[in-house]
Amino acid sequence: MGDRLDRRLAELADLPEDWNGYGAKRITLEALDTAAQLIFTPTSPGGVQIELHVKGASVEVEIGPDGRILCVDFDVREVAGDE
Repeated sequence: MGDRLDRRLAELADLPEDWNGYGAKRITLEALDTAAQLIFTPTSPGGVQIELHVKGASVEVEIGPDGRILCVDFDVREVAGDE
């Protein structure tokens, strides 16, 4: 699965300016670097939890064994100097 995520991030990195035909900007390296920090962990009922912890923010999404999203949790704290 890591290869698939790496390939998808590489595809996003290759998108040109105006990739959607409506003036979209290129995906920044900063955005891609943050996306690459996603953590996948198993849950005891047979699902998957996806986590991202960066710059004082925390996002967690739990996906049940049937593929449904069961829980979304986020905690965002302001970090000095960030906008």
